[in-house]
Amino acid sequence: MSRSAPSDVYLDTDVLVNLVYPELPHADACARAGRNLYDAGSTVYISALTRVEFAQAFRSMATQGSASSHLIREFDLARWREAGIRQRWLEYWHEELELLLGSFPQLIELPITTGNAQRSVTLMARYALRSQDAVHLSTALHYNVPVFWTCDDHFARVDELAVDILRASH
Repeated sequence: MSRSAPSDVYLDTDVLVNLVYPELPHADACARAGRNLYDAGSTVYISALTRVEFAQAFRSMATQGSASSHLIREFDLARWREAGIRQRWLEYWHEELELLLGSFPQLIELPITTGNAQRSVTLMARYALRSQDAVHLSTALHYNVPVFWTCDDHFARVDELAVDILRASH
């Protein structure tokens, strides 16, 4: 399926995680969509939360054993309790994120305002979202980003902007 690229799109953190970690189920769909963004010269928006949430995703991979076996060996993740192991792992993925973000023709990192945070609570209740998802949605809405890309099905309930759920085809 070919996905056309909007001129302005907010990327949920899970899209970025899928773009840098090809073993994930939706990596191919995200890669196709990402190429379309690049080719179209789209403006990509993220929030200040993205970098921390991205690091948390890779921390979870390491601590929950979902990292690939070759990465577990390469980064010696069996020794996760050691600060140097954790630092090396998280710095590696931070660098991967920076390379990815630098590859977009136009990237805007949006701040999270007090108003965004307050609106997030309302969005959590309205759409049954987790806190970080509500912050991303609130930020996109506050800055009038018309399209929101994610891999999370629970965003299908959102009707305040165009949500495109990037999923592997079955």
